[in-house]
Amino acid sequence: MSPSSRSKVTPIRQCPVAPRSTCSTELGLIIDSPALASELADLIQRVRMPASFTVSEVPLRSGLQWSFLRDGRRWVLHREPESNWAQRLRWSVWSLVVDEDSL
Repeated sequence: MSPSSRSKVTPIRQCPVAPRSTCSTELGLIIDSPALASELADLIQRVRMPASFTVSEVPLRSGLQWSFLRDGRRWVLHREPESNWAQRLRWSVWSLVVDEDSL
C-alpha cells in the first residue's frame, strides 16, 4: 500500500529530561493516516518485536530480568542478554565507582 498524497509522517526526536545523556535514542512518529499507521504497527510487530526484550525488576533477587517472546513462548533471562561475563564484570565495577547520574 502506498501512502496517499494527504498522508503526513512527522519524526519526533526525544531529548532527555535527565542529565544521563545528551539525547535519548528513543524516536517516535506522528502518522496522519490510519492505514499507514496500521501498516507500520503491523510491520513493527512482525519484524522488531521478536528481537526486543522487556526489562523488569525482580524484588526477591534484588535484580533485573529480561523477558522476550520466541516461537510463541515467553522466555525469561536473569542475565543481560547478548552479554558475556567480562562485560557484566566491567559494568558491575563501574557501578561501584561511577554515580548513576553521570552515566
